[in-house]
Amino acid sequence: MSETRPQPCRVRKESIFNSLLVGLLMERGLVPAGSVIDAGAHTGTETCLYAQAAPERTVHAVEPLYMNARRIQASLRHLPNVQVIQAGLGETPSVVRPSSGMLGVGQMFTPGKVREMTAVKAPSNTSDESATHKHASQVGKNVFSRLFFQVHRVDDLFAHNWKGEKLGFAHFDVEGMELAVLQGAAATIRRDSPWFTTELFVHHDQGWSSYPV
Repeated sequence: MSETRPQPCRVRKESIFNSLLVGLLMERGLVPAGSVIDAGAHTGTETCLYAQAAPERTVHAVEPLYMNARRIQASLRHLPNVQVIQAGLGETPSVVRPSSGMLGVGQMFTPGKVREMTAVKAPSNTSDESATHKHASQVGKNVFSRLFFQVHRVDDLFAHNWKGEKLGFAHFDVEGMELAVLQGAAATIRRDSPWFTTELFVHHDQGWSSYPV
């Protein structure tokens, strides 16, 4: 009986950068023990790489867009250490509605699109809508929705959804909101001393590397 080989991850860009990260994860004892966060997971390419490189670690794919999150869940179901959550990360818990046109598979946020997103007020149309909104606003609940997503603090996730886990490594690709994510992860970073990387695209838009403080 032949051994089933893992499906290869489809890497289409940033191959050198990704190979460096995979090398770090595969080098035993280098990256602190603990889970991996792939924030802004998009369609799951990096999530797949991290999960295969470190099968002993739980890899949390955090992706705000419904279609992308569902795609990751479907395409990486063969990797038991992958956990998908449709959400964003930040410093202030909130429920937000994606701006128009940001619902398709493979769509990415840009700084302009991030600024267009608006807070979702509690719906009042039906009891089902109200119950869904209330459910989504609770840390510990993962709801897939086309209409809105929850923004979590990393510290709150490790206190609730991921209670008992530690953070070993994180990659934050959050379209210029990196500082907000780090401010919401301060306690976890102090506790676990994880390795983390962030993405910038300053040649396209300087807003990707700036944040009002």
